[in-house]
Amino acid sequence: MVIWITGLTASGKTTLGIHLEKNLKLFGINKILRLDGDELRSRRKFRNSHSIDDRWFNLKLIVEIVLEEKIKNEIIIVSTVSHISEMRIYARKKIKNFHEIYLSCDPDICETRDYKGLYRRAKRNELEKNEVFPGVTEPYQVTKQPELVLQTNLETINQSLQKLLSYCKSNIKKN
Repeated sequence: MVIWITGLTASGKTTLGIHLEKNLKLFGINKILRLDGDELRSRRKFRNSHSIDDRWFNLKLIVEIVLEEKIKNEIIIVSTVSHISEMRIYARKKIKNFHEIYLSCDPDICETRDYKGLYRRAKRNELEKNEVFPGVTEPYQVTKQPELVLQTNLETINQSLQKLLSYCKSNIKKN
């Protein structure tokens, strides 16, 4: 089972991914791999730019890792912006048992949570050449029917987590 958590920067992807992993382990699932977009960018093969080309390059690397690691892990949690709907369609086609979890959160709320100052930089046009910043320089393309939508601007972390856990537990039983 691959839980693909997607949404704007600072919508709660990493936080929910970390809490989901911890809670699933309490549920007795130990073969879990968590892949976080920010952490992956520090790996050798990944690109640090936020251009569309580099975002696509990194997404394809993430899909490759998921495909390699599915053999060893019962659940893989991916937390990544993947803001272009074609990116998620690509991942869905490549990965069996793909579950898209969309974190709906207003960009203004995300900006208040952004401890790195990325929204501020994007609004001041301080991005590198060819870089894009979803929620500021271009929209997040919402999937028509993700498996689960969490309203992280209206719900507490715990409320979103409980909905996500409930979804995962019911789908683990089906698989």
